[in-house]
Amino acid sequence: MTLVPVLLLTGMRVGEALSLAWGQIDLMDRTITVGRAKTANGTGRVIPINGDLASILAAHRGWFIERFGEPRPEHCLFPWGKPVPSDPTRHATDITWGWDQLRKDAMVSCRLHDLRHTFATRLAEAGVPESTMLALMGHMSRAMLERYSHIRLAAKRDALAAITLRPDMPEQTQNSDVLPVKVPVLNAHTDLSERQVAENVGERGRNRTFNLLIKSQLLCQLSYAPASLHVKGVCLGVPQ
Repeated sequence: MTLVPVLLLTGMRVGEALSLAWGQIDLMDRTITVGRAKTANGTGRVIPINGDLASILAAHRGWFIERFGEPRPEHCLFPWGKPVPSDPTRHATDITWGWDQLRKDAMVSCRLHDLRHTFATRLAEAGVPESTMLALMGHMSRAMLERYSHIRLAAKRDALAAITLRPDMPEQTQNSDVLPVKVPVLNAHTDLSERQVAENVGERGRNRTFNLLIKSQLLCQLSYAPASLHVKGVCLGVPQ
């Protein structure tokens, strides 16, 4: 059933897909130009054809040629006919039987329109901006946009969860919970000279970066300095 992957890979509404003509399909440039849509914003939008969809449409074109001959621009992508397609000049309007049979064979319970939501969810999970989603799908309600905005944020959180300052290492030094490097340990009541401070944590104005992965000197200090550590009146720690 070619219609199902077309919906999953384009996000079109069922009516938009069923009314497609071959003249709206450009297999050379790999684009689909949507005809009259539910809203003015959706009418005439151009949807790129990815590799999977290109293969599916090429196979569908082969089936069409065997049954009706070379497709003309005005011929419908999904011809009308019951129980089998028979008239390429009219587009299919009722696919209930085929859809019900497909759901039964696949043991799933969902609506055809849910395929559009699946497409939108995949875009959001991939971090696609709202403007691009609207360009691909046409009009979406504010409630839908907010829903996919939450999905997009969740996907970003999952992506950032893989970024850590604590890579797996066999062992760590006493106070290097953030990065696996040797860092001098200073007790809260240690009285050190400025020279010793410079040797341990860097000279004034030239704080030493303990690891090249850390570009911010301030972050480096906040990562390692014990809370409320004072050396000759200079606070190196983080106020609590």
